[in-house]
Amino acid sequence: MADEKSDSINEYEKVFCVNDSWDGRPIEGVALFMQKPHYFHCMFDEKTDDWSDYYNLTSISQEVLDKVVENWNFWLHWNNDNIRIYHPVIYKKLRASQSKEHIIREFDKSISEDEWDKAEKCYNNRIDIELYLIIGEDSIKVKGTFKRIRDGSWGYEERAPKLVKWECV
Repeated sequence: MADEKSDSINEYEKVFCVNDSWDGRPIEGVALFMQKPHYFHCMFDEKTDDWSDYYNLTSISQEVLDKVVENWNFWLHWNNDNIRIYHPVIYKKLRASQSKEHIIREFDKSISEDEWDKAEKCYNNRIDIELYLIIGEDSIKVKGTFKRIRDGSWGYEERAPKLVKWECV
Protein backbone atom coordinates (compact mmCIF):
# COMPACT_ATOMS: atom_id res chain seq x y z
CA MET A 1 0.00 0.00 0.00
CA ALA A 2 2.83 2.43 0.80
CA ASP A 3 4.38 1.67 -2.58
CA GLU A 4 1.12 2.57 -4.34
CA LYS A 5 1.02 5.87 -2.48
CA SER A 6 4.64 6.73 -3.26
CA ASP A 7 4.17 5.69 -6.90
CA SER A 8 1.19 8.02 -7.24
CA ILE A 9 3.20 10.93 -5.78
CA ASN A 10 6.01 10.17 -8.24
CA GLU A 11 3.59 10.83 -11.12
CA TYR A 12 3.41 14.47 -10.05
CA GLU A 13 5.82 17.20 -11.08
CA LYS A 14 6.91 20.40 -9.33
CA VAL A 15 4.88 23.61 -9.51
CA PHE A 16 7.16 26.65 -9.29
CA CYS A 17 4.47 29.29 -8.99
CA VAL A 18 0.78 30.04 -9.47
CA ASN A 19 0.37 33.60 -10.74
CA ASP A 20 -3.41 33.51 -11.05
CA SER A 21 -6.14 31.31 -9.62
CA TRP A 22 -9.93 31.20 -9.45
CA ASP A 23 -11.81 29.48 -6.61
CA GLY A 24 -8.65 27.54 -5.76
CA ARG A 25 -8.07 26.39 -9.36
CA PRO A 26 -4.67 27.42 -10.77
CA ILE A 27 -5.21 29.51 -13.91
CA GLU A 28 -1.68 30.59 -14.77
CA GLY A 29 1.81 29.73 -13.58
CA VAL A 30 4.92 27.66 -14.19
CA ALA A 31 5.50 23.96 -13.56
CA LEU A 32 7.54 21.07 -14.85
CA PHE A 33 6.22 18.93 -17.69
CA MET A 34 8.33 15.90 -18.56
CA GLN A 35 11.01 17.35 -16.26
CA LYS A 36 11.24 20.62 -18.24
CA PRO A 37 9.85 24.02 -17.18
CA HIS A 38 6.62 25.14 -18.85
CA TYR A 39 4.29 28.10 -18.53
CA PHE A 40 0.70 26.90 -18.06
CA HIS A 41 -2.57 28.66 -18.73
CA CYS A 42 -5.99 27.17 -17.98
CA MET A 43 -8.50 26.92 -20.80
CA PHE A 44 -11.95 28.43 -20.26
CA ASP A 45 -14.92 26.21 -21.09
CA GLU A 46 -17.61 28.32 -22.77
CA LYS A 47 -20.22 25.54 -22.41
CA THR A 48 -19.96 25.39 -18.62
CA ASP A 49 -18.98 29.07 -18.30
CA ASP A 50 -16.13 28.03 -16.02
CA TRP A 51 -12.45 27.18 -16.05
CA SER A 52 -11.72 23.66 -17.29
CA ASP A 53 -9.21 21.01 -16.21
CA TYR A 54 -7.32 21.59 -19.48
CA TYR A 55 -4.23 23.71 -19.87
CA ASN A 56 -2.03 25.04 -22.63
CA LEU A 57 1.65 24.46 -21.84
CA THR A 58 4.49 26.44 -23.40
CA SER A 59 8.10 25.41 -22.87
CA ILE A 60 10.32 28.07 -21.27
CA SER A 61 14.09 28.42 -21.01
CA GLN A 62 16.13 28.20 -17.81
CA GLU A 63 16.73 31.95 -18.02
CA VAL A 64 12.98 32.64 -18.10
CA LEU A 65 12.41 30.14 -15.27
CA ASP A 66 14.99 32.01 -13.17
CA LYS A 67 13.07 35.26 -13.73
CA VAL A 68 9.77 33.57 -12.90
CA VAL A 69 11.16 32.21 -9.63
CA GLU A 70 12.70 35.58 -8.75
CA ASN A 71 9.32 37.28 -9.33
CA TRP A 72 7.51 34.60 -7.32
CA ASN A 73 9.91 35.13 -4.41
CA PHE A 74 9.38 38.90 -4.63
CA TRP A 75 5.61 38.39 -4.57
CA LEU A 76 5.86 36.10 -1.53
CA HIS A 77 8.07 38.71 0.17
CA TRP A 78 5.54 41.42 -0.69
CA ASN A 79 2.58 39.31 0.44
CA ASN A 80 4.04 37.86 3.65
CA ASP A 81 6.21 40.68 4.98
CA ASN A 82 3.61 43.48 4.78
CA ILE A 83 5.64 45.51 2.31
CA ARG A 84 4.10 48.93 1.79
CA ILE A 85 5.19 49.25 -1.83
CA TYR A 86 2.63 48.77 -4.62
CA HIS A 87 1.43 45.27 -5.42
CA PRO A 88 3.53 43.94 -8.36
CA VAL A 89 0.55 44.02 -10.75
CA ILE A 90 -0.31 47.62 -9.84
CA TYR A 91 3.35 48.63 -10.12
CA LYS A 92 3.47 47.11 -13.62
CA LYS A 93 0.38 49.07 -14.68
CA LEU A 94 1.84 52.31 -13.29
CA ARG A 95 5.20 51.69 -14.98
CA ALA A 96 3.48 51.30 -18.33
CA SER A 97 2.90 55.07 -18.31
CA GLN A 98 5.23 56.51 -15.63
CA SER A 99 8.90 56.40 -14.72
CA LYS A 100 10.12 54.66 -11.58
CA GLU A 101 11.30 58.06 -10.27
CA HIS A 102 7.84 59.61 -10.77
CA ILE A 103 6.17 56.72 -8.91
CA ILE A 104 8.64 57.05 -6.02
CA ARG A 105 7.98 60.82 -5.77
CA GLU A 106 4.22 60.18 -5.57
CA PHE A 107 4.47 57.35 -3.04
CA ASP A 108 5.59 56.93 0.56
CA LYS A 109 9.11 58.37 0.90
CA SER A 110 10.02 56.05 3.79
CA ILE A 111 10.28 52.98 1.56
CA SER A 112 13.88 51.92 1.02
CA GLU A 113 15.62 52.18 -2.33
CA ASP A 114 16.21 48.42 -2.12
CA GLU A 115 12.45 47.76 -2.11
CA TRP A 116 11.97 50.04 -5.12
CA ASP A 117 14.83 48.26 -6.92
CA LYS A 118 13.17 44.88 -6.23
CA ALA A 119 9.86 46.17 -7.62
CA GLU A 120 11.62 47.51 -10.72
CA LYS A 121 13.48 44.22 -11.23
CA CYS A 122 10.18 42.32 -10.92
CA TYR A 123 8.63 44.67 -13.49
CA ASN A 124 11.49 44.17 -15.96
CA ASN A 125 11.40 40.41 -15.43
CA ARG A 126 7.68 40.35 -16.18
CA ILE A 127 8.21 42.21 -19.46
CA ASP A 128 10.94 39.72 -20.45
CA ILE A 129 8.70 36.77 -19.55
CA GLU A 130 5.75 38.14 -21.53
CA LEU A 131 7.93 38.81 -24.59
CA TYR A 132 9.35 35.30 -24.38
CA LEU A 133 5.86 33.82 -24.31
CA ILE A 134 4.75 35.91 -27.30
CA ILE A 135 7.61 34.69 -29.48
CA GLY A 136 7.95 31.31 -27.76
CA GLU A 137 7.17 27.83 -28.93
CA ASP A 138 3.72 26.54 -29.75
CA SER A 139 1.75 25.27 -26.80
CA ILE A 140 0.41 21.79 -26.19
CA LYS A 141 -2.93 20.90 -24.61
CA VAL A 142 -2.95 18.72 -21.47
CA LYS A 143 -5.22 17.90 -18.56
CA GLY A 144 -3.88 19.02 -15.19
CA THR A 145 -4.50 17.74 -11.67
CA PHE A 146 -2.93 19.87 -8.95
CA LYS A 147 -1.98 18.71 -5.46
CA ARG A 148 -1.36 20.79 -2.37
CA ILE A 149 1.14 19.70 0.26
CA ARG A 150 0.96 21.28 3.69
CA ASP A 151 4.49 22.15 4.71
CA GLY A 152 3.82 24.28 7.77
CA SER A 153 4.65 27.58 6.06
CA TRP A 154 2.36 30.56 6.45
CA GLY A 155 0.75 32.70 3.82
CA TYR A 156 -0.11 32.13 0.20
CA GLU A 157 2.63 29.61 -0.53
CA GLU A 158 0.99 27.22 1.96
CA ARG A 159 -2.27 27.35 -0.01
CA ALA A 160 -0.69 27.22 -3.47
CA PRO A 161 -0.36 23.84 -5.19
CA LYS A 162 3.10 22.31 -4.99
CA LEU A 163 2.63 19.46 -7.48
CA VAL A 164 0.82 18.76 -10.72
CA LYS A 165 0.09 15.66 -12.76
CA TRP A 166 -0.28 16.28 -16.50
CA GLU A 167 -2.12 13.97 -18.89
CA CYS A 168 -1.68 14.42 -22.63
CA VAL A 169 -4.97 14.66 -24.50
